Amino acid sequence: MAIEPPKKEDLRRIANENHFELSDSEADAIGAMLAPIIGFLDRIDQTPIEPSPSVRRYRDRDAGTGRRARRILLMRWCAKSASRARHRASSRASASG
Repeated sequence: MAIEPPKKEDLRRIANENHFELSDSEADAIGAMLAPIIGFLDRIDQTPIEPSPSVRRYRDRDAGTGRRARRILLMRWCAKSASRARHRASSRASASG
């Protein structure tokens, strides 16, 4: 399966999603820079690579998430909950005051 280079519209859409604009010349320059990279990635994609023994042996294994990842998710949830609680408290105070 060949990798297709992004079209100007794709580059502009990605730029807009990241809150900046691309001119025609900038989109052309990015497209020109991506051409050799895409060719290289296509060559890598076509290279036959035999899976390692652990992949062949444990195909159905789920790596899951590590302890650190779960801890980070918990910390984010706590911070978001605390922020919501502060917001509710401040809006109640301003409504009653």
